Amino acid sequence: MYVKRQDDTLGVISGTLSTLVSQAGLIGQEVGEQSEYVSRLRRVSKLTVRMLDDLDTRVDHTDSKLRRTTRQLNDFIRKNESEQLNLEDVDG
Repeated sequence: MYVKRQDDTLGVISGTLSTLVSQAGLIGQEVGEQSEYVSRLRRVSKLTVRMLDDLDTRVDHTDSKLRRTTRQLNDFIRKNESEQLNLEDVDG
């Protein structure tokens, strides 16, 4: 009777261990998939950062060109206004 109870208990422990081994395998598989997903996210994040840096550089360059062109246009307008006033003084 005592040996039978030990055998039954060992059978239960064996079943529990089999379940744990199966769960550990599933957890390992999930961890592997999550690891791959994180790796892909890191690659995408690095690419996104590079793209944003490039965009920032291009925006700065365009802003600089726009400021220079605006300044040149304002200088041109002032010069023409001044010349027009001088012509009016001569004609006037």
